Amino acid sequence: MTTQTADAGVVPNLILWVKPRARILAPLFTLIVLAVFFGVVTDHFLTLRNLENIVEQASLLAVLATGVTMVLLLGEIDLSFANVATLVGMTMALMSDGEIALGWIIPACVVLALAVGFTNGYVSAYIRVPSFMATLAMYQVAYGIAHYTSHATPVFAVPKFFSILGNKNLGFIPWISICALVVMVGAHFLLRYTRFGRYIYMTGGNREAARVSGVNTRWVMTAVFCIAGFTSGFGGMLGIGRLGVAYDNTMNSKLIDGIAAVVLGGTSLTGGEGGMLNTLIGVLIWTSLGIGLDLMDISIYIKDLVRGIILLLALIFNIIVQRSAQTEE
Repeated sequence: MTTQTADAGVVPNLILWVKPRARILAPLFTLIVLAVFFGVVTDHFLTLRNLENIVEQASLLAVLATGVTMVLLLGEIDLSFANVATLVGMTMALMSDGEIALGWIIPACVVLALAVGFTNGYVSAYIRVPSFMATLAMYQVAYGIAHYTSHATPVFAVPKFFSILGNKNLGFIPWISICALVVMVGAHFLLRYTRFGRYIYMTGGNREAARVSGVNTRWVMTAVFCIAGFTSGFGGMLGIGRLGVAYDNTMNSKLIDGIAAVVLGGTSLTGGEGGMLNTLIGVLIWTSLGIGLDLMDISIYIKDLVRGIILLLALIFNIIVQRSAQTEE
């Protein structure tokens, strides 16, 4: 009877432990399942070299996803970040092609990224255009400017500094991974240990209640979109540095990748729940999925279909686990 009583107490205690952590545990479990699956069906997925490759490839996505996470925590959306990254990266390459000094290139690109982010935030917060439409318009504007200024031709002039950040290592650690770590740790600190971070969660959780409590929700929204603009621009410069060439559509594919990774990690689309740890796991899931499918040598004609199905199943699983934890007494 004593053993049965102890066993009976384990389940409720386990539920109490899991309940507040479901938003992290569900995607973490998904990552583990993917790793085991690809480790069984392929010969090289769990090798040290491939794990290093996953971390390196995930790094650029992690930088871009940082800004996306903060916007989603507000209950908003940013559809422009991928093309903003392309625009800033193209600007860097064109200025470098014009033999402008790096000391001018970096400030100019940062100002451009912040200006785009400010425009997104101001139009959404103060003019009250839904962020979906405001950033969709900016998506087109950013692409149009990059397309026009480059005349749809590749630009191969990339500052050596960003080529090093994109491709070289500090010892055995890629510089791009160090950059991603700095960005994500900085964002995590901002969200968890500052008043501004609390304002972001309050605004995303209940905007009217936050406003009544004295939070300037419009300013918070504008500031967050500025941060998203900065991470997009920095990601664009790193991406162009890594590739060694700038195209007018270099980062287009990152739009789906960035949003999918953040949502897979458990950050809520409706705002107020999630964070950088969730995004880190989501980025690893999405990157592992792509590399794992490549190692399986699946036909290129069905790879996107398989990826989409797995993404849908993973999202459904995450939502079910999170809802079960919320409703379980």
